Amino acid sequence: TEFRQFFPEYNHKQLYGAVAGIEIEEGADKYAYRQGLFVLAQRGENVAILNDTDFQPKTW
Repeated sequence: TEFRQFFPEYNHKQLYGAVAGIEIEEGADKYAYRQGLFVLAQRGENVAILNDTDFQPKTW
């Protein structure tokens, strides 16, 4: 991936993806979940990970 080209010090690490939003369109969170991405959303003054305990993240 391009990330690994620019940051070769991470070549030996697993990479995870995520999407974040203040407002998430209906279905966008489910799509990201199915693609193996972490879903982050604003909850008050904090950010919450919306994925459940069954979630299996995709690694690159």
